[in-house]
Amino acid sequence: MGTGKLKRRVGRLLPTGDSVIAWAGLSVAGVVLSMLAAFAWWAMQSHRGGVEHARREQVNAVASLMAHNAAVLLGGSDVAALRSLAATASAENGLTVCRLTLAGGGVVVSLSASEVATGPLPERWQHALEAPEAGAPAGVVRAVRTVPIAGRGSALLEVEGPIEYPFATAWEAQATVAAIGLVGLCVLWLVYRGLRRRLGALSAIRWALASVAQGERSGDALGVREDLGPEASQWNTLLTTLDALRRRSVEERMNEVGGLREGRGSDAAATCDALWMGVLVVDDRLSVRLANGAAGALLQRRREDLAGADLAKAVASAEVVGLIKSALSGDARQRRAVELKAAGEGGRAEAGVLRFTIKPMAGGAGRQALVVIEDVTQQRVADESRNGFVAAATHELRTPLTNIRLYIDELLDPAPKEARAQEAAINVISHEARRLERIVSDMLSVSEIEAGSMAMHKDDVRLDTLLPELEEDYRAQASEKHIRLTLELPPKVPVVQGDRDKLALALHNVLGNALKYTPEGGRVSVSVTADPKRVDVSVSDSGIGVSPDEQELIFQKFYRSKDARVRTITGSGLGLALAREVVRRHGGDITVQSQVDQGSTFVVSIPVGRAA
Repeated sequence: MGTGKLKRRVGRLLPTGDSVIAWAGLSVAGVVLSMLAAFAWWAMQSHRGGVEHARREQVNAVASLMAHNAAVLLGGSDVAALRSLAATASAENGLTVCRLTLAGGGVVVSLSASEVATGPLPERWQHALEAPEAGAPAGVVRAVRTVPIAGRGSALLEVEGPIEYPFATAWEAQATVAAIGLVGLCVLWLVYRGLRRRLGALSAIRWALASVAQGERSGDALGVREDLGPEASQWNTLLTTLDALRRRSVEERMNEVGGLREGRGSDAAATCDALWMGVLVVDDRLSVRLANGAAGALLQRRREDLAGADLAKAVASAEVVGLIKSALSGDARQRRAVELKAAGEGGRAEAGVLRFTIKPMAGGAGRQALVVIEDVTQQRVADESRNGFVAAATHELRTPLTNIRLYIDELLDPAPKEARAQEAAINVISHEARRLERIVSDMLSVSEIEAGSMAMHKDDVRLDTLLPELEEDYRAQASEKHIRLTLELPPKVPVVQGDRDKLALALHNVLGNALKYTPEGGRVSVSVTADPKRVDVSVSDSGIGVSPDEQELIFQKFYRSKDARVRTITGSGLGLALAREVVRRHGGDITVQSQVDQGSTFVVSIPVGRAA
């Protein structure tokens, strides 16, 4: 039988997952038994070798002793004593042969009486006798000695004795080895039981995971025996939990799909109503099967009127209706989207932008289409504002750079110039460089605000020195437009706590806006009022003013007034937004009071803090 068939048969007889541990145990047992068998064979061979060596030593010792005694006794012709000694030594040492042969061929001593030559011992025998090779059959030890007899000749002594292996001693060794093997197997069995108890569950779980990899999903097929340990029980509990979750998920999905198809179901309706985007489900008869509250608000219809209504009455756009028909007919299998401008309710609100996304739905109740409606007005406004900012920023940067380049070219012209003309050119370059610096500073400050990394380095800020510097910076710009710029300071202006550069930036933007949107010949005044808690810097102008509905919008980034006169004035839409952010980070605020064509007053309020 092949190893593979044996493993399969043993695997079927063992519990799931135990075959790995069983085969490991059988392998270890085989190794142990092989080692014990080898040890038993080695012990037996060692015992036999020891017995043979001891017997050989014994026979050689008897032969040496007999040779010595024979030389003495034969020298005195005492043959009888020699024969008696040979018989005694043979009996005591278990010899089968003890023969003494003279050089002439006569046997003087032998255990067999028939071999012994009769007659007296010769006085002398001349021929030397050589000892033959000491060959002996298996199981017999033989010793041969040449015995020289002083003055008479030589003799040959032959001694043989069988090797006897003690039966009891051999079986004692075998029994010892067997006892060791039995103890080893018992220990191995205990180890196997312990491993099975500890690793049986893990091995069974491993086989279950292998079944999962092959596609098995049934909890009954993947379960393991509970008696394998706590891990098996926990695995079965996990399988039961997963089966319950899978069934619950399938049931919930079926309920949701059924609720959408039938246009009912409290969970599906509540989910759709919680969405901030409008959802419509239209069937193949162009009837609205489902509509959430957001869809009614965006389409300016009541939700109750949308459910079951005809599509043409619910959605006024022919383009959207055409896309829905195409999705229902199967001509369009992919998602389609279109954006439309929609007037506000009653024509009073501003027009917005709605995006309709249409996706066909396949279901058992016939073809249906899912329509998602989103209000993307703010996104489009943000895109337009961003594009306008890029254009305005480009223009704002280009203008001072162009002026700087022109006046530098004029200064580099080798034609002689008056000192006044050179001074005027240098002043223009300085003014445009400061203007360029402020634009770049505004952009960097907005980036810091967006990234949340704007840091304030607070210190004492003396407004009574900062504001005159501000006035001086804009004196030239006011003179170009013939605007009367005035600064009114009280006798004592409190010291405020803040970042001087950031506050200067905010005041620059407010005053710069006032000069920018004030026509030629107008006036701009800066005044300061203070009390123990705050300082108010008021910037009043006689400019074009701001409408009431835009007085908060002008503080948003990138926002430009819709007044037609503003379109002709370059600007980034960042100045006021940045100024308010900076002032609010100092604990204050900026407010505005304005009337169209009457002018505006911006009030920058800064709290008075403890001196540094």
